[in-house]
Amino acid sequence: MIKRFLIFCPCLFVLFLNSPKAQAQQDQPFKTTPKSVIGYIEYLPPDYHTNSKKYPVVIFLHGKGQSGPASNDPAVLKTAYNSLVFYGPPKFVKRGTNFPFVLVCPQLKNNYGDWPSWYVMEVIEHVKTYLRIDVNRIYLTGTSLGGGGAWIAAQDYPNYFAAVAPVAGSNNSTAKAAGIAASDMPVWAFHGDRDGVVPLSRSSNMVNAINGYKPKTLAKLTVYPGLGHNAYSMAYEPTHNIHSPNLYDWMMKQVNNGGTLPSNTIPLAYAGPDRSISLPSTSITLSGGASDSDGTVIDYVWTKVSGGNATITKSNTKTPLIHSMTAGTYVFKLTVTDNLGGFHEDNVTVTVNGTGVNAAPIANAGTDKTLVLPAATVNLTGTATDPDGSITSYTWAKVSGGSATLSGAASPTLVASGLASGAYVFRLSVKDNAGAVQSDDVVVTVQATTANVAPVANAGADKSIQLPVNAVTLSGSGSDVDGTIASYSWTKISGGSATLGVTNATNLAVTGMVAGTYVFRLTVIDNKQATHSDDVSVVVKAATTTTSKAPIANAGGDKTIQLPVSSVTLYGSATTSLGTISSYKWEQVAGTRVTLQNTTSANLLITGVTTAGTRVFKLTVRNTGNYSDYSQARVVFTSGGTARVYMEESAIPAEDAFASGENPSAFFDLPGTDLKSCPDCTVTVFNESKQNIYTGTWSDDAYQRVFNQGGLYLYRVTRNGKHMGSGKIYRQ
Repeated sequence: MIKRFLIFCPCLFVLFLNSPKAQAQQDQPFKTTPKSVIGYIEYLPPDYHTNSKKYPVVIFLHGKGQSGPASNDPAVLKTAYNSLVFYGPPKFVKRGTNFPFVLVCPQLKNNYGDWPSWYVMEVIEHVKTYLRIDVNRIYLTGTSLGGGGAWIAAQDYPNYFAAVAPVAGSNNSTAKAAGIAASDMPVWAFHGDRDGVVPLSRSSNMVNAINGYKPKTLAKLTVYPGLGHNAYSMAYEPTHNIHSPNLYDWMMKQVNNGGTLPSNTIPLAYAGPDRSISLPSTSITLSGGASDSDGTVIDYVWTKVSGGNATITKSNTKTPLIHSMTAGTYVFKLTVTDNLGGFHEDNVTVTVNGTGVNAAPIANAGTDKTLVLPAATVNLTGTATDPDGSITSYTWAKVSGGSATLSGAASPTLVASGLASGAYVFRLSVKDNAGAVQSDDVVVTVQATTANVAPVANAGADKSIQLPVNAVTLSGSGSDVDGTIASYSWTKISGGSATLGVTNATNLAVTGMVAGTYVFRLTVIDNKQATHSDDVSVVVKAATTTTSKAPIANAGGDKTIQLPVSSVTLYGSATTSLGTISSYKWEQVAGTRVTLQNTTSANLLITGVTTAGTRVFKLTVRNTGNYSDYSQARVVFTSGGTARVYMEESAIPAEDAFASGENPSAFFDLPGTDLKSCPDCTVTVFNESKQNIYTGTWSDDAYQRVFNQGGLYLYRVTRNGKHMGSGKIYRQ
């Protein structure tokens, strides 16, 4: 295991960061690597040229928006390098911050969707050839797409880096977390919880996967609340206002004894057999190939080594098109690179003959093939054309590789059997009717039988909800290091009733759950039918009943009063679960002002109403715990007729109330104040069907309850059994 150390040097870094900010901006020259022409900028500490010591190096990988042109011309690449200083550590160098380490910032060409590991490693290995780099203190960080590149390189080279710090990293593989954990490489990830570009789960799942293997140094994750995809604005801040120690302090304390690339067998490039054409034909398609015994070939680059004018299209494929050539001899070079940065070159010669010369035939040996043992036989079908004649013969031969038995070698189709593990090159040569011969090669790779590596299912983090919330969405995933995920399947293992949504997708919607603990299982199957499962628990907590400390006020409800009735009583009330009601307070909050009485008691008396309109009254109550509540009642005063009782002290027969209707000798209004001076009076009300609908003392509230519908009403008033008055009311 790689030994890693923690060193303490806070004073050194503080010294550099406290240098005056008013300095001229720092030099970050643009350079390129000699092999793949990768552009990068570098920064050297102020004291680099005053001593001979070795320095730590921080590699910063930018996001997608700062990618450069897909070119191998340094002059073209240099036109876009200024965008590298917009974010992260290069921005602070530009502003005058002095760092105590070498800073190297590669620029990804825009024909790459992600940061390949070999791309990053080529830059690091190149700067190590001319800078004094402490190989035990190489640090890797990046933001967004660059954060994904930091994860990828750390996964592929876990023993190489002293520490890694992905910021909102866009890509990683939890299936490779074991390698990072085994290397004990320190990891500090950063992410905003409102990131709408790269989900927070991309960082949290990876950190949790690493820590699941219980490394000596646990990976850590800093989540910025309320922050979106700009976590870099916080993570790379060189002061100690946000983090103390900050990211750079933390990096400088991490040391390992790595800094060496793992062993790698370089790939093998095949530029194909030499070719010839004759004018007026000026173009030809070359057929190259490559193999890699301990990895994969990830990059093809064709360049012209010598010859006249020519244009190469599809230069990053196996089969480039060379056109616009003139008579003469050309040499083209194919360079291939494997997944660990190893590369190999091979040349092919193209002869362009002048007019009047027999044009050579064109051979095509077919596409490269791959077998996996125990399969040991392959059929190769070649074709050929001749622009100025005909094909007279086909000849197949084995150019390189292990033992093999060939049949049909003089026909277009070759059967090669008895193949062993390794790479083979077979060549098809064709001859035309004028004796010209042309050849083409095909690569057959025979892979040894390997046991299928089972996929890895991830059902996501455990969840907890509380009723009345009874639904949840589970976010799962699956990965396979040697294949692809063919299917997903969710099942409920335990728990109460629940309804499961689509069960054959990565995410599962669960509804209708009840209180208790549920376990759901995600099972993934890879393309070779290997399976793996992972469980996730969902705890559904019972709903809790909370007792409010505030009282509950009730203003008595809305009322409608018909003028000339000029007063009304609102009957308020209140309840409380804490202590007792300690105060009442009435106030008018809307409408033409009227006179209020008893404003500090439960019941409010409203008087002095002379005009129609709507008034709103508010009752505020407070309990002994000093908590309050309020309620409002709306009183609508409408214009209309008068309900009056005419009475005299003499007895009036009851039937008179239904005959003469009114006695003018004396009167009072219902529900006028005169009745309130007669508390022992009894009012009896009949509807037009002469049914008794009310008997009792009179009040404003009784008026509203009794005369609540349109129609004819009859009433009489008695006191101590003696008739005091009677009359009729017609309510619209």
